[in-house]
Amino acid sequence: MLMMGTMVVSARNIADYDMIMPRFGGVTKTDSLYKTNQSRAVNNNTSVGGGYTMHCAIYRGEDKMTSTHSAGSGDRIYLDYNSPSDAEGSNLKLGGWTGLSTYVKVQTSGSWSPDEY
Repeated sequence: MLMMGTMVVSARNIADYDMIMPRFGGVTKTDSLYKTNQSRAVNNNTSVGGGYTMHCAIYRGEDKMTSTHSAGSGDRIYLDYNSPSDAEGSNLKLGGWTGLSTYVKVQTSGSWSPDEY
């Protein structure tokens, strides 16, 4: 008797970003990526201009799906979902912003994924 099984493998989606965060805490968002599982998100930031900090979270539309985390140049940030099962199967975006007192636009770049694995 021969038994055969199937294994479902879902590849995570990863995208690069290069965006300008608006002044005074305005949020800018990446293009959307599809979330394939219930793992946490990853922001692998490579640079934030002028020594500023990038505050980031994952969004579905205007709804923030994770808590806010801060990243500097070279930081790898993991973002836990408020409800991983609710986020799975959604098109999500990485949002980035600076502080309310930042009066200049700030460039940031890196890569991100809505899934850690």
